Amino acid sequence: MKKSITNILFILVFVSGSSYGSGWSSTGETADLRVFGGEFVLATLSSLTSSDNQENCGNTQNPRQFSFLLEEIYSQHLLSMLLSAEMGGRSIQVYLTGNCIGNRPEINGVRITG
Repeated sequence: MKKSITNILFILVFVSGSSYGSGWSSTGETADLRVFGGEFVLATLSSLTSSDNQENCGNTQNPRQFSFLLEEIYSQHLLSMLLSAEMGGRSIQVYLTGNCIGNRPEINGVRITG
């Protein structure tokens, strides 16, 4: 009995924790970058679509936006790469964590592709 309760709890935690998709987005260019109060970055990628994790975050007005928190150690690197790609007119992909910040997907990776 105890083992089956443990298995059920494991399944519930596993399913609820993996309900959003993670992985690299489609390739596109940054269309907008904003920093709010030094807390988080809101960016728009020209090619981000609903298949790139938007439906799980509830952002139906602008499905091309994503965010990341500036308090994370790696955030300055992400912002630097986004700015480099923006200034150079290069295409990027973002790595979607499967989590949301507000109603936008969270990223923790940027790849300059073109």
